Amino acid sequence: VTGVQTCALPILLAPSRDTFGIIRPYTEAYNLNERARGFTEWFKDSQVLDIVCPQNSRSGITSALDGVFKENPDLAGLFCVSSMAHQVADYLVKRDLKKRITLIGYDLVPENEDQLRSGKIDCLISQRPEEQGRLAIQEVYKEFVLQEPGGKAVPVPLDVFFKENLL
Repeated sequence: VTGVQTCALPILLAPSRDTFGIIRPYTEAYNLNERARGFTEWFKDSQVLDIVCPQNSRSGITSALDGVFKENPDLAGLFCVSSMAHQVADYLVKRDLKKRITLIGYDLVPENEDQLRSGKIDCLISQRPEEQGRLAIQEVYKEFVLQEPGGKAVPVPLDVFFKENLL
């Protein structure tokens, strides 16, 4: 769901272009793959690049993105499906690409929050991890203590942050 909901953001932030990249640190995480899948499905008529930075390190990001920008000079934006957006922001600034690239990240970790405040990240999505934990414990309690049937999906709100709405 969050991959689909994220799709409106590049349209708002980079409306005239249609090539976007999804950055994942690895391919084995179900939740990250689902974020990427939702984004890709929404933009099925556009070019969406799947960018895997397996080392989740600055050198891995630099190597991967150098190749991506060389092959795709018209890239309009990047969506980081994990908390590594601050590392990508540093790359974009270092390569003098930030002015033309929209960067959407995940997780309001301190490094991402700092980059959002400074304008290096355009938007961050947060899934309220504390609320997710509370809801998970509540569902376990309902199923095992109250003997209520489980297995249903539990909606979790998302927060979308721009530098203007950070407190």
